[in-house]
Amino acid sequence: MLKHKLPMRNIELILSYTGHLFFGWQIQPKLPTVQRELNIALARLTGQKALRTIGASRTDTGVHAHDQHVSVQIQNPIPLEKIVYALNRMLPTGIHILSAAERDSEFSARYNARAKHYAYFINLNRHGVAPFISPFVWNDRRPLDQVAMGVAAQHFVGTRSFRALQSSRDHRTQTRTTIHRVAVHRQGDLICFEVIGRHFLYHMVRNMVGGLIKVGRGEWSPEELGQGLDRGDRRDMPKIAPASGLHLFKVFYDEGTYDFSPESARFRDFLTSAP
Repeated sequence: MLKHKLPMRNIELILSYTGHLFFGWQIQPKLPTVQRELNIALARLTGQKALRTIGASRTDTGVHAHDQHVSVQIQNPIPLEKIVYALNRMLPTGIHILSAAERDSEFSARYNARAKHYAYFINLNRHGVAPFISPFVWNDRRPLDQVAMGVAAQHFVGTRSFRALQSSRDHRTQTRTTIHRVAVHRQGDLICFEVIGRHFLYHMVRNMVGGLIKVGRGEWSPEELGQGLDRGDRRDMPKIAPASGLHLFKVFYDEGTYDFSPESARFRDFLTSAP
């Protein structure tokens, strides 16, 4: 007797993870990555060996995510709440499933994304950084002018080519994208740069931070940062900021006005309250 074939379900998972424990999102041979660990757990849960997980953002080694979205097709009737429960029992420390939802067959966590909100945290405490928060910030003890950084950051806003901020490992010829909103905050010894954009080139946000740091130290004026963007030559721009301070806070799937996720403000409070 032929077994009844179960229908395919397109599941959207939302998860968070601490990037310093993994070699980024994307699968790499013989290295622990978030996608690899998730695929292993999903295969155990569903009994399917060939699973294709699609992440909204291909976060790099050391980059953290508070709102990573993943789509995956499964043929198991397990209820959504049990998917969340089971995966959280199977996944290693540092990865946590926040929710699961059914989506239509055409939904893709990556290709249906309309914008992303990233934040970068810089610790300025000259005495160093508490061990509880050190994996989540860039510890740079030199003074920074956050007002000048905020002025300079406005040069990123709009639709333009960001070739000057493109990594040499990114071979895309289309370097044009839209940055909707930026902000630079100071809270105690912490500076936070926030940005919402349509999409980002490889290492683009960390290269943005590298340019803002140069302005904050008084080595460049805000106008010089804008001129560097206009020239479009990566060799003219400062070096990349470390991965540890970068966080993905929100992936947007609806067109409209994009606001910074309140989770970033809550996380700033956590970073500044740690002993």
